[in-house]
Order: sequence, then structure tokens, then C-alpha cells
Amino acid sequence: MKTNGVVAGVPLFVGSNYRSWKCRMLAVLDEHELEECIQQEAAEVEELKVKEEDTAAQKEVKLKAAEKRKKKEKRCRSFLLSRLDDDHVEQVQDKSTPREIWLALAAM
Repeated sequence: MKTNGVVAGVPLFVGSNYRSWKCRMLAVLDEHELEECIQQEAAEVEELKVKEEDTAAQKEVKLKAAEKRKKKEKRCRSFLLSRLDDDHVEQVQDKSTPREIWLALAAM
């Protein structure tokens, strides 16, 4: 579904096609294992939170998982923005996470 850096098969979101756009984007995000990025903010994921009582090994695992999640968030945000028309990009450009973008688009 990805060709030359663009998510193929998903038309630009123009405002009037939200339901079909959402369905296609969910399929793409699922295919690329990025759906978690729109379901929950990384900061809310307990498995990524380093705690004082964690052992050094647990902290290392959590830090690696957090770094992996950060990369996923960047890819997801890029996928979402690549399938928005310019007007909608301007409306979500201040959103820093994929979840914030997703929720903003759902509210439009």
C-alpha cells in the first residue's frame, strides 16, 4: 500500500469523505502495525513508563520500547499528514501526535 513515500490507495481527506478515508487509513495503519499510535498516547502506555523501582534491565527494555514507539509515532504522523488536503493539514499542523491528529479529524 506504500509507493514512493505515499500511502497508495487512500485518497486525500477533503472533509466530505471522512468515513471511507478513515476505513482505508485504519487498514493501512493496521498493515504497518501503527494502529496503536492513534488509539493511545505513548505517554499513557504503562509498559513504557520507567519507574524508580525498575531494575536496570527493566529500564533498558522500557527505554528501547519507548524509542521504538517514538519511531512508529513519526511514521504514523507522516502517513496521516500525507493523506490530508492542504486545508486540513493547516488545521492539524499544531498537533504533535498521531492520536491528536486523529481525534481532531474525527471532530471536524
